[in-house]
Amino acid sequence: MKKFFVALFTLCFLVLAVGNLHAQNQTQHQVRGILDYSKELGLNQNQINTIKTAINNFEAKARELNKKMQTLANEINSLLNKENLSMDTIAKKIREFYNLRAELDIANIEAARKISNTLTPQQRKKWHEIRAREMQKLGGETPKTTTR
Repeated sequence: MKKFFVALFTLCFLVLAVGNLHAQNQTQHQVRGILDYSKELGLNQNQINTIKTAINNFEAKARELNKKMQTLANEINSLLNKENLSMDTIAKKIREFYNLRAELDIANIEAARKISNTLTPQQRKKWHEIRAREMQKLGGETPKTTTR
């Protein structure tokens, strides 16, 4: 019975962790990004280059962090299958996982700010309006901190 609950908990943890990563990637591909609106926003080539660099740097960091998170999720799964393992060991790995998740969120906010600082006040206002319109089409709230 104990093995059943451990297996069930492991499955739930992995489904949530990996599902969350997959959902993030899917959302990023479904929502059009700022560069898709470069003409509407009146972005110049220098702004486009700066934005591309910020996006590329974020995506590279996100790929790296997602790989580490996937590895940790697998390690946690292995630990949960071991009997007589201290809770401290499991807790440490779970904290590592969520620290990586925090790094990913911070990197996203940093990229968003770099991109936002590239825009003029008028472009920033127009971008906010575009995002609000697009998010309304998707049935969600307008994101406050991201530029994607």
